[in-house]
Order: sequence, then structure tokens, then C-alpha cells
Amino acid sequence: MMGQFRAAGPRPRKSHVVCVLVLLRYDDLGHHRRNRHRRGAAASPAPKGRQSVAGGVVRDSGRHPRNRPPPPNQPQRGERTHHRGRELGVLVLAGCIAAALVGSIQGCAQDKPNRWSDASDRARQSGAGDANHTPAESQAAFVPDAAGGGSVVSVLVVNGRTITVDDVLQPVRADLLKRSQSMPADQYADYLMAAVRDRTRLLARDTMIYQEASKNITESEQQQVDRMVDQQIREQVNAEFDGRQTRFEKALADQNTSLERERDRIRRELTISRWLRMTIVPRIADPTRDELWKVFEGRRDELAAPERRQMQLIEISVLSQLSDGVTVPNDDQAAAARAAARRHADALRAQLVAGADFAELARTHSRDIHAKQGGQWGWVTRGSLRARYEPAVEALYALPSTSDISHVIEIPDAFFIVRASQIEPAREPDFAAVQPQLIDHYRDARFNELVDEQIQKMQASAEIRPANINLFVQAVINAAPQPLETP
Repeated sequence: MMGQFRAAGPRPRKSHVVCVLVLLRYDDLGHHRRNRHRRGAAASPAPKGRQSVAGGVVRDSGRHPRNRPPPPNQPQRGERTHHRGRELGVLVLAGCIAAALVGSIQGCAQDKPNRWSDASDRARQSGAGDANHTPAESQAAFVPDAAGGGSVVSVLVVNGRTITVDDVLQPVRADLLKRSQSMPADQYADYLMAAVRDRTRLLARDTMIYQEASKNITESEQQQVDRMVDQQIREQVNAEFDGRQTRFEKALADQNTSLERERDRIRRELTISRWLRMTIVPRIADPTRDELWKVFEGRRDELAAPERRQMQLIEISVLSQLSDGVTVPNDDQAAAARAAARRHADALRAQLVAGADFAELARTHSRDIHAKQGGQWGWVTRGSLRARYEPAVEALYALPSTSDISHVIEIPDAFFIVRASQIEPAREPDFAAVQPQLIDHYRDARFNELVDEQIQKMQASAEIRPANINLFVQAVINAAPQPLETP
């Protein structure tokens, strides 16, 4: 039976279409991600030869210089309680937000003549919208190819369901229109081809999964899904449209969609979420220590903490040295102001080297935005500040210790002096401390692998017309915004 549903928060706008396969990442599927530190009933022991790490962090002795994990035969620390009945509503929202933040589509591999490329490019996060699920005609509709003079196919039929040109273009049309007017024609042509191919693949896969997910859903479960759809729409109307249904429906119409299509899209997401939760999640075994160590080694640089320093800064502005009443200096006045600013900065540095208090001089002389705080900028890492302050950051990281004062740093409109008030060295990641992240990463990757395998099986047995989907892709490209097209 399907787990209970509860409310998902406001859904991103329709223009941010959700890629079902990104939406359904393992950590969004109701497994026990946020309950990793709770202790419940012990699960079954790990099979012989697999040292399970479920339930708790694998403690590292700290004696090995590279934090190697404990030997495989070390006793387990505990077993993780499984919560496969996690309520689904929050999952959909989390997936929607994740897919909406991704946004634009990356490039794409060439298609095989009669099938799209392998399922690994499912990770392209361009989003997957809803298709019209009407019975297909006995033959796909052929239309003239305006660009090439041949024929293209206006619909793609997947197991008797149709995907239309508008299904592919509707969620991305505004983005394509903007790019068609701002990108060089050849770059836009490449982008358009990749975007259309990605969208077509994702919609086709969405259709295949939805068909499979709908086979065994009961009437009571479908009613639960419908109630969840109603609740999600109500929350969106309240959050984004001040509770006014008419404004919500007008926004949908402005995006060339309707309330019924929006309801269908949400219903499909919930149905697919349920199916993948029930069919994929139970197949994911807890990682062994060796498997976690492999993930750890592969992500060591990513997990390491870089060196960081707290920066104090004094800024002497060139404009502050202009004579009273001068707002637009001539060359001579600008040169005189720059020379005066340099003398002022040199004098302040001499006082600092002699032992003057940096914070007090910053409050008195600096024109920096943090002057009132004694020039204290807090923790700074390389690349964390805008370009104007990059010379100051480089000088900050060149200082040997917190007792040193930088040289006077010259930029076009000012002079800087910096000091490192605190230095925190780079830290290698600790295997035990980062194990929750490693477990999540392992399960995410394993979930995606199993979804890819499932999609490949579906594709192998699917009935898809036309066999050469490039005929449909060309029809979508012909209907897309063209370079320099205006609304």
C-alpha cells in the first residue's frame, strides 16, 4: 500500500519545469536521511562479507595518518532504522526546488538513429514537463520540413501516448526566446539542438515511467494523490497569488498552460514518486566500510576545508584627498590626490608597524564599508570577494602571521593596508566526521544507477514512433524561437 501523503510546500512556478528523474533522487524519496542519528529496532545483520555501516558513524581510531577506516571485521556500531514509508509531499517540493535552481540545459550527445542515447544523460537537469496523454493516431503526423524541404514528424508516440511539439517547447520557450536574441546564431543553434533533444528524451522517459507506475495504483491511492494535488495547488495559490484562484489561472494561461494540465503534472509527479519509492529504494543496500572509503577518497578534495583568514582592512580613497569643492578633477588634480593618498597610507602603515592599534586607525582614517567595525571583514577565503578587493585578499594570504602588516596595496581608486587578525589552516576531511555525507552520496549514486537500469529496460521493450526520433526533434526545432526573433 502506498504511504500516507502530506502537504508539500509551494511549488516553483510553471516555467521551472521539474525533471522527474532529478526530482526522484534517493534522498528525496522518504528514506531515513534525517533520522540517521535515531536508534530504533535493529535491522537484520549485514550479509557475510559485507560490513554494514547502517545506523551510525563508523568510528575512526585516528591513529592512521590518513584516517583509514577500521578493518572490515570490526563489530558494527549499530543498525539504522528504515523509514521507507516517509510521507511523500515534502519530497516533491524538495525535488521541484532542486530542479528549479538548476535551470539551464547543458550540451548533449548525438542520438542513435532509432533510439536516444544511453540513460546516463538523465542527469541533464533541463526539467521534464507534462505531455498530453491522449490516444495516439494510427500513424504519426508528417509535416513539411521548412528548413530542409523534407518531412518531419509533429508528434512522438511512446507506447500509445503522444508527446507534441508544444509539450517540449512550452516550459522552455521563454528561455529560448531570450537566448535567440542574445546569443550568436551558431551558438544558439547548438544550444537549441541540445535543449530539444534533452527535453524529448526526458519527456519520453517520464511517459514510460508514468505508464508503469499507473498499472497497480488502487482507487483509494489515486484519491489520496488527488487530495494531495488539491492541497499543493491551494498552498501555491495562497503563497504566490494572495489566495486568488483567478490570478493563479491567469498566470497559467500566460504560460500557455491550464489548471487541468497543471493538476495532471502534479499528479504524475506524485504517482511516479510512489512507484520509484516502492520499487527502487528497497533495492539499495547499506554501504560497506570499503565502499564508503572509496567514496571518501574520490571526494577528499571536495570535503577538505580550505585555509581561511579573518581580514582587517584600511582603505584610503583617492577621492578623499581632493581639495574641497573639487568633484571632477583634472589630470593634475587627480595625480595630486593620488600622491596625497599614498603618503597618507604610508604614514598609517608606519604607525601600525610601530605598534599602533589597527582597529583604532581603521575607525579614524579608513573609508572602508567596515571602518566602524575597526576594519574587520570577518572570515575571508580566496575568491570570496569581488574583483576590487582581490589584491587585498592576495596580500592577506601572503602574510606569514597575525602579527604582520601588509605593504601598501595600490588599486585605481584607493590604497589598502591589511592584517590577518586570525588564521585557520586548511583541514583534511575526517573520515568519521563526514560519514553522514558519504552515506548520502553513496545512496544517491546507487539510486541513480538503479533508475538508469530500469529506464534502459523500459526503452528496450518500448514501442516508439517514429523509430528515428530526429524527425520529431527537427519539427520542434522548426517551431522554436529563431535567432533575432522578437515577441
